[in-house]
Amino acid sequence: MKSTRHKNYRTGVTLAEMLLALTILAVMSTAVFGMIQLGGKMNSTVSTSITSDLEVEAALSRIIQVGRTCASVSVPSGTTPGTSFSMVSQADAANANQSYDISYTYANGQLTETQYLHGTTTPRFGTASTVIVRNVQSFSVCYKSATTPQVVIISMSVGTGPQAVRTFRFTPRNQ
Repeated sequence: MKSTRHKNYRTGVTLAEMLLALTILAVMSTAVFGMIQLGGKMNSTVSTSITSDLEVEAALSRIIQVGRTCASVSVPSGTTPGTSFSMVSQADAANANQSYDISYTYANGQLTETQYLHGTTTPRFGTASTVIVRNVQSFSVCYKSATTPQVVIISMSVGTGPQAVRTFRFTPRNQ
């Protein structure tokens, strides 16, 4: 009979193999974590940018709607860029033909709209002032020229990082 020899094969991994596997796992985990973190930052930046765009577009739409149909507009700085302006609305047939004094002011990084019944200190709504745009980096308003028709030019930039920057003009129809 022939004797059978068994070779002594060990099962398992060596210390060197284990260290190599752990090193590869650590590098891969670090890369994945970095990508997840970068994705979160990008999402935050895009969300902030979209919020700024939406706030600016809503404010511009509101200002243009009031401005195009107002009875009068006043830009205290004239043709020099300033930070505030006001309008008097047309008579509101749905509210006993009342007119409203509507003003817009830039201060402390916010654009605020204030509305009173014309010639009074009675708020049009429950509160007189409403912040319509936050995180405003710059704002200016002026007349295009001192002659008629009055053309109001408004510029603003909003947000940090990618900013929403808009410049627009409007002419009141009723002047």
